[in-house]
Amino acid sequence: MTEDQLESAAEMAIFDAEKLGAEEAEAFASSLRVLRVKLVNGRLGESSIFNEVGVGIRIVEEGAVGYSFTNSLTKKDISDAVERAFHLCKSSRPDDPPASLPKSLGKSQIGDAYDPRIAKMNVESVANLAKEISDGAEAGPDSACTSSESLAQSTELIRAVDTAGAGIVTESTTLLQGMARASRRDAPLLGWTEWGGIRVGVLEGSQIGQTAAENCALLGQLQPVESQFPLLLGRWATHQLLGVIWRLFDGSWSNKPLLGERLGPDFLSVLDNPADPDAVAGRGFDDEGLKTGPVHLIDGGRMVGYLTNFRWSRLLGVGPSASATRNADRPFLSTPGIAPTNLTVRGNDMELEDMLEEAKGGVHVLGIRSATLNGNLLSFTVFPSFSIDKHGQDGSPLLPFDLSLDLRQLLSVIRGVEKQGTSYLGSSAPSILFASPKELDAPSS
Repeated sequence: MTEDQLESAAEMAIFDAEKLGAEEAEAFASSLRVLRVKLVNGRLGESSIFNEVGVGIRIVEEGAVGYSFTNSLTKKDISDAVERAFHLCKSSRPDDPPASLPKSLGKSQIGDAYDPRIAKMNVESVANLAKEISDGAEAGPDSACTSSESLAQSTELIRAVDTAGAGIVTESTTLLQGMARASRRDAPLLGWTEWGGIRVGVLEGSQIGQTAAENCALLGQLQPVESQFPLLLGRWATHQLLGVIWRLFDGSWSNKPLLGERLGPDFLSVLDNPADPDAVAGRGFDDEGLKTGPVHLIDGGRMVGYLTNFRWSRLLGVGPSASATRNADRPFLSTPGIAPTNLTVRGNDMELEDMLEEAKGGVHVLGIRSATLNGNLLSFTVFPSFSIDKHGQDGSPLLPFDLSLDLRQLLSVIRGVEKQGTSYLGSSAPSILFASPKELDAPSS
């Protein structure tokens, strides 16, 4: 499916909506390709290729919304989908507050995430990816990999917005994944995921910055935890934590902090910058068609802004932050939610060596798992991690341990933020140093 074909389908839907007299309409044309290969004991077990195209049309009339979708790009099927959306809109009650769509923004390319390798991949190349992770699992002591799997996926999206000008926005995303089942210990799931050239290992569902072979080697050396703090979160662990605590900045979250509330030290700042051209997930427009830019959330340690979509910006009486997002796999089926694109933490620009020196006797966390946020209570499992010895260096690998901490108090005891970070899908994450539990008035276990 070419970009021209997708763009033509989206424009056709907008044109049909205009003919019906729709006040506002937006169309999504999407093409998805997934290639999956599974090896069993080094032999090809199964493979599959999945392709999907479709057009979704959303019509707004007097504050009410109607939506329909077709996975056929013929003129008749698109026209029928538009008519269904129009009649659903006419028979629906107005939203509260009344729904509306952004105005035309012209044509623009979003982001730079498209990976041409995906389009060229065949069963053989994806099978080689699966073999790579099998070899990594076999490299661990006493390991025997029994199966492995690799996945290549690409999504191309064309969005036509506004009946007045049919502004077109194009976007491409890709994903490479692999996994393997090994027999060592509890048969941990080992694998890797790659976003934009950044590859991380996976152990029992916890994604960490090490190879699968290193993960296997660690299993026989784990030591009990003697001291949980100071806690030095590595870049990947910070990225994982940001994937949960971003709700602090969600304008629709009932437990969000008040604007002006102090959350951290004076040097701490947090912003979301989807427009950053170097970000893995950078994009020029959000999923309601607004042009993106820096959204300052914490400045000088205080809460200064929220992530919002159109609806919540109106309810809160603040300007929209261009943070609307739809489901990545089937964006044409979902209504806009709220999410960060490139959450960035900044601070006092410490070097990692200095942070390790200050964290002597504590824990260097490479990854976390099972992170949940219930009210202000943040709970997660620390694994994998290393003890930090008296020389300020990584010591022995540690057994997993759990922490439950008051999120706002945890932010208040940040003592260091690394000078440089790594760009992941959803955040630009540095290492962060947290103080000892004596400075925390919260439960820990």
